[in-house]
Amino acid sequence: HYPKLISLFLPGLQLKEKDRDSQMVHDNAIFSLSRMIRSNPDALDTNVVLPPLLDALPLKHDNSEVGTLLETLVFLWEKRDPSFTSAQNIPKVLGTVAHILATDWMDETLEDSVRNAA
Repeated sequence: HYPKLISLFLPGLQLKEKDRDSQMVHDNAIFSLSRMIRSNPDALDTNVVLPPLLDALPLKHDNSEVGTLLETLVFLWEKRDPSFTSAQNIPKVLGTVAHILATDWMDETLEDSVRNAA
């Protein structure tokens, strides 16, 4: 089921409209793919999924599941996924984490997760 679901979520990452609904679809596509990566990382090719996912960041509107995104970034870091830790993707990841840390989206648990992964 993963290839079909990925094909449905990837277009949501490319939405550039500024209306609230498009921004929610965009962010929910990020959260859904993040959950898929963590729940069954061997069922997808991170070389295919990560570039559009990272290019779609930062989040546009929905901060309700920012923890899902951060937990996935920490998971990929701890796993030392080659696609994630590539020289091309690390600046995007650091920019995203910096963006989230600069907001009021973090709680203490998320802050501890980010610090422990660093």
